[in-house]
Amino acid sequence: MRVVAYGHRAEIGPFYVTPAWQERGARDALMGAMVDHAREGGAWQLELHVADDNPRAQRFYARDSFRKVGRLRNAALVNRVMTSDIFMVADLR
Repeated sequence: MRVVAYGHRAEIGPFYVTPAWQERGARDALMGAMVDHAREGGAWQLELHVADDNPRAQRFYARDSFRKVGRLRNAALVNRVMTSDIFMVADLR
């Protein structure tokens, strides 16, 4: 018997809405589609990482019930500078 211990979780990878679409509802449509897809797949926990130095994106996710639950130090090397990520989780139940 195989037990899937992580089957309740889904992760959103990096994405970006271009400025031309930022005020046209694209953000809400994308997020809504990702949440629906995760739920349809059986996930009840949606996770993501967002740059520590990107408060706008953090607010974006917080509007969709994502909560900060941790920090990953030295998550990425950008222009020879180490950056950290914030780990955020939304409960889809």
